[in-house]
This record gives sequence, structure tokens and C-alpha cells, in this order.
Amino acid sequence: MPRRQSLAHQACELCRQRKRKCNGDGLNPCRACHESGAHCVYFAATRVSKADLREELARLQSINSDNSTLLDAISSRDTSPAQLSNILQRLSDGQSRAEVADMLTQQPDSRDGTSKGSPATSAPTTASPMSPGSRLSITQESFKSSVPSVMTPPTVKSPSETHLQANIGYYRQQLPQLLDAILARDCLSFCPISKPDFARDFESGSGEHFSTALADALLALATLLAREQMVAIIASRSSSSGGGGGGGHDDVREQDLGYSFAQEAIAALYNGAGLPHRIADIQALGILALYCLGCAKMKDGLGFAGDFGAAIAEQWGANQSESVLAHRQTHANIYCAAVSFNR
Repeated sequence: MPRRQSLAHQACELCRQRKRKCNGDGLNPCRACHESGAHCVYFAATRVSKADLREELARLQSINSDNSTLLDAISSRDTSPAQLSNILQRLSDGQSRAEVADMLTQQPDSRDGTSKGSPATSAPTTASPMSPGSRLSITQESFKSSVPSVMTPPTVKSPSETHLQANIGYYRQQLPQLLDAILARDCLSFCPISKPDFARDFESGSGEHFSTALADALLALATLLAREQMVAIIASRSSSSGGGGGGGHDDVREQDLGYSFAQEAIAALYNGAGLPHRIADIQALGILALYCLGCAKMKDGLGFAGDFGAAIAEQWGANQSESVLAHRQTHANIYCAAVSFNR
């Protein structure tokens, strides 16, 4: 009895798709493809060994450990403003998280980077961790001149602008139902927003964590990240107004409405008083940066990102003596995100 011919270790693509036996050798056409005149193609199998998986797992565990060490140091009550400033300075100067975490692990009692028994060399507590030549050096004046298309309103209002002016209060009230869809996106890690703090101050209409500029910036971003919900909200408002109040849904597109929301936020932020000081207004700059980048407006997005970083750096330097841990941690989280955003 003749010996049965062995099958190929991996079937050709055509045999694999048709789920039939393949006797090819990975180099020459298999019998089925040869007889049918089809082109016989083999793709190399991508095999991952257990050793590769263990190596990747160890790498991810190391990254997670470094991140936990940094977060523990930043949020700890035992970390002084000088030590926290030094940690953030090292990160903004380009040191990797692993290097800074290693420094904290080796010298747990000297988070400012000085070893026991040696003289302290950290920067004074009053110095801002953001140097004039750093990556976050874009100023408000240079930014304004770089984005005239965003800053200059059109002479004739579009249907979306007219609609928004008549219904802006309504749209702001719809923001809570959009918040989960927005904050769930990975890009919000570059501009962290605390949902409980925002919801509390939104309800009261005042506080550090809510402003109309932030609300309008979030609504602009919602036209990109929560498009289906925004379409439904626009359609509901347009139909309830009977085609009035600035035009029906056919005249109002969510993309144009997003631009109008952004214009409202810009008008509130750039009022000639310099960079914003409130947390909510600083966050609005970061959200506007995300919105512009999502619209492929790279120049505008980078400009807003620069102002976002400059504003939080200015506040960080001015609030080194902040004694409330929650406020200090909020500033630190936003500062770290701004540094990452501008890299």
C-alpha cells in the first residue's frame, strides 16, 4: 500500500479560504491550485512563542509599576510642593517615567532627587517648573497671530450660528448626557476632566471645574466624538421649534455647529485678559486643541495645546503653596497631561 503523502504544515491561501486539504510545500503550487490553474500563495505564519509572551508581560508589568510609583508620589500627602515640582520638572525635561520612578524607588526619603546626608540641590519652591525655552513656550500673542482663520468671525452668520445663538442655553443643558461618551475616549487623557467635580459645579453654575467656555468646547468636541447623540439632539431641537429658532435641521449640520461652539469658547477665553487662570478655562484650551486636531486643523490645534500648557504651567508656578491636596493633585494631573500633549 503506497504511503500517504503528508499535508503541508500551512495551507495556501486559496485552500485555507475553501477549507480543503493542501499538499503544497510552501514553495511550489499545491495540486489543487495547479489543476485549477489558480495562483498558489503562501503567507508565513506569525507565531508568538511563550517566551515572547512572557517578555511582553514583563515589559507591561514594569511600565505599570513605574506609572504606579509616579502616581503614588504625586498624590501622596508626604510629597512636598518642592518635591512634586522636581518630579514634574524631570518629566518635562525629557526624563523617562522609568528613570524618574527608579529615582523615587532608590531614594524614597528624598523625592526631590537628593540623597541622605547630601546638600539639597532642588530648585526653589517659588520657581515655576516650566522654563522659558521648554516645549510649552507658545505664547498667547504668537498663537493669536497664527490662527486668524479661527479667531476672525465671518461677516455673515451661517444658519448654524443663527441657530446656536437662539438655542445655546438648550445645548448647554444637554451636556451631562453627552459627557460619558466624551470622557470615555482615550484622547481625553491629554486633558483630564473629573466628571464628579464637573457635574457638581455644572449643577451649581459656579466653581473651579465649570465654565461656559469649557461647556462650549466640550459641545464642539461632542460633534466629533458623540456624533450620533448630537445629531439626535439637533434634530429634536429643530423639530420642536417647528423650523424656527434659526432654521431647521436641514440647514444645521453638526460640523458647522461644532465650529460655532468653538467660536463661543474662543470668544470667552481670549478676551484681552491674558491666559486663563481658572481650572475649567484652562481645560477648555486643551479641549479646543483636541477639537481642532480632530478636524485636521493641525496649526490651530498645536496653538491651543501650547496655550493649554503655558496656562497650567503659569498656575502651577503661582500655586506652589497650595495646601489643599485635592487642588494640588488636580493641577498636577493637568500639568502632566499638558506636558504629554505638547511632546
